[in-house]
Parts: sequence; C-alpha cells; structure tokens
Amino acid sequence: MHDQSIKNPPRAVVISARGQDSFESRQLDQLNEVLSAAHHARLAPMTPDAFTELCIDADIVAMTRRGVHDLDSTILERLPALRAVSIYATGFEWLDAEAMARRDISLHIAAGYSTRVVAEHALAMMLAMARRVHLSNDRCRGHCPDSVSLRGGELHGKTAGIVGYGRIGRCLADMLRALGLDVTFADPAVDEPAADKRALDGLLRESDHIILCACHVRNAPPIIGKQELSLCAPHAYLINPSRPHLVDHRAVVDALEQRALAGYALDDCLPELHEAEKRLDFGRILQTGHTAWYSNEAMARGLQEWVDNTVAAARMLETIRS
Repeated sequence: MHDQSIKNPPRAVVISARGQDSFESRQLDQLNEVLSAAHHARLAPMTPDAFTELCIDADIVAMTRRGVHDLDSTILERLPALRAVSIYATGFEWLDAEAMARRDISLHIAAGYSTRVVAEHALAMMLAMARRVHLSNDRCRGHCPDSVSLRGGELHGKTAGIVGYGRIGRCLADMLRALGLDVTFADPAVDEPAADKRALDGLLRESDHIILCACHVRNAPPIIGKQELSLCAPHAYLINPSRPHLVDHRAVVDALEQRALAGYALDDCLPELHEAEKRLDFGRILQTGHTAWYSNEAMARGLQEWVDNTVAAARMLETIRS
C-alpha cells in the first residue's frame, strides 16, 4: 500500500535482471510505499525504441545497465515525463548527464556499494601479474609449454602509482601500504597538498605498478595512450580495474610487443586483446571479464543502495510537487 502522505505517487519503471524477483519482499514494500512501480525483467539492453516505449510515461526510471546501452539525449527527448533516473551502478558515462541536467532530471547512482570489492580485485590483478598466477594455472592445464618461465616478483618494496584517488583509489592505497608498497597517486580533483601526490607524468615514470582507479568521463579520450606509455618503465605493469575506455589498447599492445611494458591487466574482455595475445609472450595480458564488482556482499549492498536511492528520488519529486 502506498504511503498515505503521497496521494499521487510517481510512476516508475524498474528494469532489472529478474523483475520483481530481483528484490526481497521488504525492498518491494519500500518501493511500493512511495511509487507506482512497473517491474520489467531484462537480461540484455533494449533498443532505443523498445526502451522509450516502455518508459514513455515514467516519472522515474530505475534500472541496471540492462535497461539500455546508452541513455543519450535523443532517448531523453522522447521521455517527456521523466524527472529522475536511479541506476544500480557507480559509473555513469553511459548516460548523458549534461542532457539530463538541462532537463532537470536528477541522477541517483549507487556510489559506494562496490568500493572494497573493486579495490580487492585490483590487488588480486596485481598479485596475479606479479606472481604469474594466471600463467601457472595455464601451465597446469597444459595451455602453455614447460619452457615458459613462471618466475615472478614480489609486491613488497615496490612503488604503486594510483591514477584516480576517490573511494576505490584510497581503499586500495590502504591495502597496498599494509603489504609494504610505497604508494603515490595522481588526481587533479584532489586539491589538498600531500607528500605522495604526483603529476601523472611523474607517477608513470617512477611506478612499478600503475593502477587506474579513475572514472571515465563521457566522450573523453583515453588518459593512457602512446605518450603516457612511453614514460613507463619496461618492467612496469598497467592494472585497469576501471573502464577499458581509459586506455588506448592499440598503444598498449604496441608497448607490450616492443617490451616497453611488462604486462596489462584489464577487468573486461576485449577481442583485440585476445588477438594480441597470439603474438605476445605467454602471460603478458590478463582479462577478468568485468567481474571486479561481482561479490555476494557487494550485490546485497548495491541492491539496497539502489532501492534507497529510488525511494529518495520519489520523495524528492513529491516534495517538489507539494
């Protein structure tokens, strides 16, 4: 039953993997108190036409990225009633936030649910590359010859440079310091002076491990390209638990082929990197298929944060209307 204080609850379209079955009963109660919600199950992004048809009358759209691949201005223009978007995601470069702001459409993101698990995953990627864990597994399965060396290096005493010093970057820094690494960071958004802050060029030159914890800005070019890679030491590893768009992958492959970079780990799965692996020494590339966020604990936190944000969006609309 709807909250009696909300006489005309906002109309919401909620798009998730399993529809209502994605939620616990108490979470459905939370939503039903403040919304008139229609739940839809989607396992793959819809076409723009299908998405706009589904959401045409919605005041609020609450969705995972399964809703639509890219919520751009052309779609937003076709949703005249839309006043708020609540996403079960931290990154939002796949939405046109500027177009939403022009329309006074509020954006609600699940900002903190996966901070620790992504930091842990970044650490796992670093360990895998340094200790050649993925290559050891391939050897045991007969996927690489005995002539390939499994000898790796230690993390302790090395320098880790973190690009992007928000929630995830700071969490990872604490973990790495506890393991005995020297940690520096580069982030133009961090204004306060710090002994471990570097310009990006300096960080790239002095780091044994370079970890990208930055957000991807919509339509922005990569922050790591040919010029930046030329500054890295040949023994350095580039670790990317964030977005593939942060990196020029053609330049990374060139650097790996020229032995100007020791290895590259990416939390995604790109065909061009699979092709490159055929030309490279074993173990130089590791891909983890966009699973950094994927843990039982993070999923439970994220779902609840998404519900809370959607409820907050409904109450905000009710305040504006009244």
